[in-house]
Amino acid sequence: MRRCAAVIVSLLLVAFLVLAFANRGLIRDHFVAATFDASPEVQALTENLDLTQAGERVFLASEPAIGGAEHFTAWCSGVVRSEESHVLGCYKSENIYLFNVTDPRLEGIVEVTAAHELLHAVFARMSPREQQALAKELRSEYEALIVDSPELAERMAVYEPLSPTAYANELFAVLGTEEFPLSEKLESRYSGWFNDREGIVDVHQQVFSVFVDLRARATELADELTTLKASIEERNEEYTASVAAYNSKAAEFKDRNGRFEFSDNVAEFDEIRWHLLDWHADLEDELASLRTDTDHYNELREELEGLKQIGAELDASMNSMPAPAIEAPTPSEEIDE
Repeated sequence: MRRCAAVIVSLLLVAFLVLAFANRGLIRDHFVAATFDASPEVQALTENLDLTQAGERVFLASEPAIGGAEHFTAWCSGVVRSEESHVLGCYKSENIYLFNVTDPRLEGIVEVTAAHELLHAVFARMSPREQQALAKELRSEYEALIVDSPELAERMAVYEPLSPTAYANELFAVLGTEEFPLSEKLESRYSGWFNDREGIVDVHQQVFSVFVDLRARATELADELTTLKASIEERNEEYTASVAAYNSKAAEFKDRNGRFEFSDNVAEFDEIRWHLLDWHADLEDELASLRTDTDHYNELREELEGLKQIGAELDASMNSMPAPAIEAPTPSEEIDE
């Protein structure tokens, strides 16, 4: 009897050890998450993300850290990025690192970045078979989305050189934080980590719209300035030529009058005089119009310079690593009256 009990205990112990080994990642996450001493910033971030229990466990088990450029550059050196992009977070060595963007115009960008990196952490915890199955789902959804969203294809172009698995990892994070709604199957997957994924996508769109609107207005202004400048220059040439012609005719009229050529022809005198007066009035009106348009041009130019300054400020607020600034179209030089 005792021998039988010992065998049962041994079998139970083996079963426990096998189960523990199979779930060693989950056990580790529970332990690390429970013992992780989150900073006040990370605690607030975790609450704002509105994660499920599983999502919060993985997030805290990744020991997230938020820091400025002096720390972030070292944390996330070597991550993949395009020349135009800014690196605001990374999942590296099983840890989540986030750049602390404090500009109020970009409120929520840290949360979106944290959600993105959390999905990398989730993907890393999947088995190769799970990753392959997910990759097929993601690719199918992606191909459907880019039919109406070519900007998504542009967004993902930087990751094309990656391996299929690494590409799927990036696509998993991008779709999960930037696109809504997705297929029912993918929504079910993401719901395991987020209580309100739509809210995260909304925040991403709001932040993204800051740059979209800025660039759209800058492009609109640049086009208007180009057109207006060409018009002003053309009309100014015509005005200058007309003034020269007017001055010549006025001088001729004055000389003729000085020679008393109109003494016997008052009607011709009045006709030329009124013609010159009308011409002079037209020139005055055109000069006033040119000055108005020139002032408007310079106002638009100042607005464009202001947008460039805003772009530079936003760029600086996200300057976690050396990266080219987001440039607005370059305006023409200022026009003097």
